[in-house]
Amino acid sequence: MDKLGEKLWWSGPTHGVIKPLSEHHTLERKIQLTEDATLHCVWTDHIIFMKPLPLYLCSHAFWEYLLDTSNDKINPEEREKLKTMSLGFLKSYAMLIQRRSDFNMACRLHLLDSFDGLDFETFVRFIKAFDDLPDSAVSLRWRFAELNLDSLNFYSAIKLHKWHRNRFESRYGAFFERFFPVILFCFAMMSVILSAMQVIVGGRQIWDTDNKGLRITLRAFEWFGTEAIGWSCGFGILFVIWWIGIGIAEAVKQQKTKKGLKQKLAPDKYGQA
Repeated sequence: MDKLGEKLWWSGPTHGVIKPLSEHHTLERKIQLTEDATLHCVWTDHIIFMKPLPLYLCSHAFWEYLLDTSNDKINPEEREKLKTMSLGFLKSYAMLIQRRSDFNMACRLHLLDSFDGLDFETFVRFIKAFDDLPDSAVSLRWRFAELNLDSLNFYSAIKLHKWHRNRFESRYGAFFERFFPVILFCFAMMSVILSAMQVIVGGRQIWDTDNKGLRITLRAFEWFGTEAIGWSCGFGILFVIWWIGIGIAEAVKQQKTKKGLKQKLAPDKYGQA
């Protein structure tokens, strides 16, 4: 994620808001556990990945060790990176668990299994301190909240020169399944055009018949075939225009997001200078 840096705005909103667990349930998203911290709050289709809350992040000893500036075992740059990443991760749980129903869901989903005998009131007293952390206190990744895995995979090919950031499909069928609608549309359109061309060519071969009824029928077939080709090409052109329009709208949206992000990051850079 760090390699993508500010380009993470390609894959997630800049408002930094993560939906509570109950809202993900309302959206019919399956919450999938993962031990890969880079996949925490990354979603695709009807799946969102969640990393269980580690016990050490809630340990006083961990924070005492991390924030001790006299500890020369960690260089200042690494200390700041670990601190902002840890604070961002804890802030994500402050947004994920806001109500008792969210807490009960987290327990059922084994997101809080590291804590024995934990109750809602105790958890809220601890986690609410991280809810209002400013963007300057968390790492760049956590300023973008939920990230879309498909966008991450796409832009990883551009930015990192990798085919994908992460794939969770265990079979090639599941991977190629997402391309079937477009392939089917193109195949159907080409089939209609080729069939119509065959009808027109076949009719032209017997056009010199003296049978008036047959000639009327052939003329109707030719008209129908021409219309089929015209409508198919028209739908194809509309599909291309629609696809280009979506691309332009997405590009405009990303430019606005990028501009807002630069304005948002400018005070942080000015303060660090």
